[in-house]
Amino acid sequence: MATSSADPDALDDFVSTSRDLNADLAPRVTALERAFEAFLAEPSDVGIGSPSQSGASPPRLEHFGDTIESARAHRNDRDVEADWTQVVSRAFREAGSGGTLRFVDDAILDERLAAAGVPAGAPTLISVEAPSAAGLTVDSGFKDDPVNCGTGSFIEPEVDLPAPARLWAMTWMRNHNSRFPHPGPLGRGWSSWATTRLDVTADGARFEGPDGQVVELARTDHGFSTDSNLAAEVVETEAGTELSWWRGERWRFGPDGTPSEIVLGPAGSVLFHHDDHGRLRAMAHDAGRRLDVEWAGERITAVRASHGGDSTCHTVAYEYIDGDLVASHAP
Repeated sequence: MATSSADPDALDDFVSTSRDLNADLAPRVTALERAFEAFLAEPSDVGIGSPSQSGASPPRLEHFGDTIESARAHRNDRDVEADWTQVVSRAFREAGSGGTLRFVDDAILDERLAAAGVPAGAPTLISVEAPSAAGLTVDSGFKDDPVNCGTGSFIEPEVDLPAPARLWAMTWMRNHNSRFPHPGPLGRGWSSWATTRLDVTADGARFEGPDGQVVELARTDHGFSTDSNLAAEVVETEAGTELSWWRGERWRFGPDGTPSEIVLGPAGSVLFHHDDHGRLRAMAHDAGRRLDVEWAGERITAVRASHGGDSTCHTVAYEYIDGDLVASHAP
């Protein structure tokens, strides 16, 4: 027979804290509901989510009701969770004294929960597709926790060759996502400027960012759809395609999907140089800063950072075993 173990004091602390937090949350959800209802009652020049004369859409609020419903469901779920934990805590206390940790048969726990009218709380399985789950924007929500609770992804960013903040694009950085171990120039699961691309087809566009984020956008009558996880829009030009970011930057991509230039505004621009095989060989800022990428077959073996007339170079070197990155040596 399966058994479970727990410290009833710890369970009681959880119940107390959870109920306090939920008591604070409840009026906030109610206030949000009332504010949204008041907003809807106000006159409006356009319907919610309807296109404007320019073809653009006004602020989209058609799903805000779903957001409020989710907040209400979250509040109710936390009440049930506290009730469940309280019943389980009592069962462990009744198991007798003798040590902080106590043991109870799972069948007894199920009986107590059923008698109290509390659902057993079977876990809900979720499926997360790759395009919505990669990139540094996805974490658990807890401070300093690199593991996403929803997907199980372990996110590991590494800055090998830093650059000044105004020239952030010249930073050589790599990001690992354990959930999506795709092969790449730095081995499985690693993304960088060498994997960044924007591919456009008759049906839409697919963006792969340097942090491993993947966003797929459908083609529309006015260009391409947008995504809340990507603060930019895709624009087709005679030279290729651009990502026009809300913050003012423009990322330009060639017909083959590889990046050709990042326009940073007042901070200048960065040119990307690829070889005939589509491998990134260099990145050069118009003020003289430069990154040179060395390859051995399909793997990057080193990246050198230099600056104009400065003869000093900083190099990071990579080691692989069976194609997987096992070590890096940076200054």
